[in-house]
Amino acid sequence: MRINATELAWLGYERAEIIGRKLFDLLTHPSQEVFRKNFPILKERGELRDVEIELVRKDGTVLTCW
Repeated sequence: MRINATELAWLGYERAEIIGRKLFDLLTHPSQEVFRKNFPILKERGELRDVEIELVRKDGTVLTCW
């Protein structure tokens, strides 16, 4: 997974803790379904608009992303 220092800070992880993980691993269960549904659109268009997902931070809290 590609992740920059700012994103690591938002999520509370050290880079070594993310190595080998996929974005999908950090999504809430409802957001995993949103991702599955929208991934073909992302592959086709190269972008998504008006899609909200939630990522689980290391401390268990949720970060909402658009």
